[in-house]
Amino acid sequence: MTSAIKRVIVIVNTIGFVAYLVWLMQFTTGETMRSQDGILYYVPCLPFLFVYMLLAPPKPASKEHPDASGNSPAPAAPADKDTSEASKP
Repeated sequence: MTSAIKRVIVIVNTIGFVAYLVWLMQFTTGETMRSQDGILYYVPCLPFLFVYMLLAPPKPASKEHPDASGNSPAPAAPADKDTSEASKP
């Protein structure tokens, strides 16, 4: 995905998230925070957060841990020793 597409998705997601939060501000605190059903007003915020998480850059792979397939990474090949000194008398 190109950076321009990511930027557009982040902008649209941010506008939608802010618009939803502004819409939530029309309710009193008693309706949303103090009633048991008030949590349902905040459930639609989760998809916005998931979009942000999916667009975050991935963490670099650890060299010590196996990859996703469960295979451990191949060990580094040993460096060849310089044999020119050993061939000299």
